Amino acid sequence: MPLAARSTVAVPAVPGVGMTCHAATWFWAAKEAQALGLSGPKADLVTLGNVGAMGPQVQMLALVGPGRSSFWDFAIVPATPPDGSVLIWTGGATHSAVVSAPNAITGYNQPVQFPGVGVGHTTNAPAALAAHLRRCVVISDDAIIAAAAAFNL
Repeated sequence: MPLAARSTVAVPAVPGVGMTCHAATWFWAAKEAQALGLSGPKADLVTLGNVGAMGPQVQMLALVGPGRSSFWDFAIVPATPPDGSVLIWTGGATHSAVVSAPNAITGYNQPVQFPGVGVGHTTNAPAALAAHLRRCVVISDDAIIAAAAAFNL
């Protein structure tokens, strides 16, 4: 299942542990890396533990840089980048989410980016982005899947 489709499935809940946006994005990438045979198959709980141990926010932001990412401005191009692209907001409260379909951004805990939505697993249209958060960084699904495999998540 490609990363775009994988992101539409909620991450398995772990009692007493709240899901973060970056952990969810890494989890989906890890499960795709496993499915593609880029890393060994692991139970969901093992994958989640590996994601938590790697420092998901720090490692997500480390993917941002020349040659690994580009910028997207929804004020200029209102449509989403290609399905499976990972969107990263680096300023203020950092955030990551996945383009799950044309004009659909799926992730966890998105009320800062999409005012009025609740926390948890949501899908939103780019037209609903907060006006001051229409610019983000984009990395390809191939890049994050390769990184997830390299971390052996």
